[in-house]
Amino acid sequence: MSTPSKEARAFLESLPPFEERPFPPEIGDFSAWAAWQAHIEKVAGERSEKTIQDYYDQIKPVAFKEAGGLEIAEITPTQKDKSVPPLIFLHGGAYVGFSARSSLFATIPLAIRLGTTVTSVCYPLAPQSSFQSVVPAAAKTIISLMKPGFALMGDSAGGGLAISVTQYMKRMKERLPASLVLSSPWVDLTASDRIDDPILRFKNDLEVCAKAYAADDAKNPMASPLYDTFTGDFPRVLTQMGEREIFVSSVEAFHTKLTSAGIVNVLKVYDGMYHSFPVLTPEVPESVVAFRQLKSFLKNNHMNIGPNNDPQQN
Repeated sequence: MSTPSKEARAFLESLPPFEERPFPPEIGDFSAWAAWQAHIEKVAGERSEKTIQDYYDQIKPVAFKEAGGLEIAEITPTQKDKSVPPLIFLHGGAYVGFSARSSLFATIPLAIRLGTTVTSVCYPLAPQSSFQSVVPAAAKTIISLMKPGFALMGDSAGGGLAISVTQYMKRMKERLPASLVLSSPWVDLTASDRIDDPILRFKNDLEVCAKAYAADDAKNPMASPLYDTFTGDFPRVLTQMGEREIFVSSVEAFHTKLTSAGIVNVLKVYDGMYHSFPVLTPEVPESVVAFRQLKSFLKNNHMNIGPNNDPQQN
């Protein structure tokens, strides 16, 4: 396993040890979940406000709107690259936390690095909602936003949701995204590799979030898209993830499944890196490289849309 950059190491060293990180509430304690989610929203919201200040001269005022019944946030950089298509974004948070507002710390750097408008969707959270209602609700909003050439991106849980939404839209015979970008996607709610993951832990943590989202149906394809069936008429896919995360095996299995179905997809595992590193630490050198690859993928796919043409990767 390679050693990450000094900037990435500094981030990891700043994290509190796992024993100091609280576990999520018990299933069924909705008041505790509401308090938990409010705390996440407050802490992440403060970070997002700082991000707005840090990049204030590189973005236009963030626009909050309603689309398809859900709140969205539109982030537009002041310097746009017309060769990069607009991006619809689904945030992470294990299906139980964050929103389009509190995840601006992720979407603002993303919009600036890509030079395109990023529209972040505020989908319903578990345990107040489950995958049976979250997927159709997110799909309804994305369908209302979808225009020719648009790309769809999801981070972590949002990556799993992006796949499920695309499959749902396909079955509803709706227009699909031109391309799909996945950052450390949660494709299997039961995934718990024994690996030195400095960000994620499964026991009593992700497994609780999975149960909050899917109850006892964690292998339902709509909740865990690894178990779905895929065919060739699917968007091109770029998946980026770190070497040090418990999703590695499940994401590799998902990549193999897409390849076997004849779907053009690229998987890039970054040596020594951690879960969702471009979202958590957009300024580290590895994230700069990941953004460059992502931008190249979107530009090439936008210029050369067709099921049998593999976009070049830089």
